[in-house]
Amino acid sequence: LAVLALLAAGCGSSSRAGSPAQPAARSGSTTSVGAPPAQLSAVQEPWRLPAPVSRPVVLPDGAGFVILGGLASGDVSTSRVVRVDPAAGSGQVAGSLALAVHDSAGAALGGRDYVFGGGSYSTVSHVQSWSGGQASEVAHLPSPRSDLTAITVGSTAYIVGGFDGTRMDPEVLASTDGTAFRTVANLPIPVRYAAVGYEGGDVWVFGGVTSTSEGGTLETSAIQRVDPATGQASVVGHLPQEMGHATAVTLNGQVFVLGGRSGSTPSAAILRLDPAGPSVQPAGTLPQALSDAGTVVVGDQAYLVGGEVSGPTAPLDTVVVLKAATGP
Repeated sequence: LAVLALLAAGCGSSSRAGSPAQPAARSGSTTSVGAPPAQLSAVQEPWRLPAPVSRPVVLPDGAGFVILGGLASGDVSTSRVVRVDPAAGSGQVAGSLALAVHDSAGAALGGRDYVFGGGSYSTVSHVQSWSGGQASEVAHLPSPRSDLTAITVGSTAYIVGGFDGTRMDPEVLASTDGTAFRTVANLPIPVRYAAVGYEGGDVWVFGGVTSTSEGGTLETSAIQRVDPATGQASVVGHLPQEMGHATAVTLNGQVFVLGGRSGSTPSAAILRLDPAGPSVQPAGTLPQALSDAGTVVVGDQAYLVGGEVSGPTAPLDTVVVLKAATGP
């Protein structure tokens, strides 16, 4: 089973876990039977992206991937779509979005790439569809939403968290065609900038930024579990510390949380979900501490694309390749 985590900060995701409309067995998980816990190796590629980017949507594209939108240098939204061939270590502009956005989410559904919401001139509800050339606006989310995350399971994309310009969005949305949306659950702790994975029939939400009773915001350490079949959602554990702006990816049937930041301090940690706890365990270290990167799985490895070290004005042009290595 392949599950590719898709984040608001720009991760791509797909899975063949069966129809999420059918209740999933609680006794099992997507981890292969007998598979030992995995560590992730994380190596920065020697080649660079055509331009620095953070908070993009990144989706699989054959043997490579595409980067849609995001923040360019100077904290400016870009409409650029870049197709990357990691085997050749090259990327080239392949089109543009109809509206420049960052902090969006995305999904590949029915042979087309979709970009949901994001920040532009303001928080927007636009849904853009791209299959080459210039994207077109094809629909709207139920309300404006930025800083959201999405993950695709089978033929359904789940949109988790975000900010509508006034409040955090608790609604978890589902879509099978990228244009029509239904609410399947509500997060007990509404968050933006969360990392999202899929394991054992559940959507897992790691950390994020939430509201305080005084009207401010702060990172949370909460691990939330959502059962899209029943609509049940609960807080089931905690990260080692409060963390937002991280991303998640699934390799070897296991969910890993990558990077992120607490306050202004980025993290190089790689954590692995133990759904039996539930808890997270150390599973490796990134080449450098960073947040707000995009992730995508291609074949049996993943890529961590761009991101930030010291804030959105100076995004990275780096690509880190991630591979699962089982061991004691």
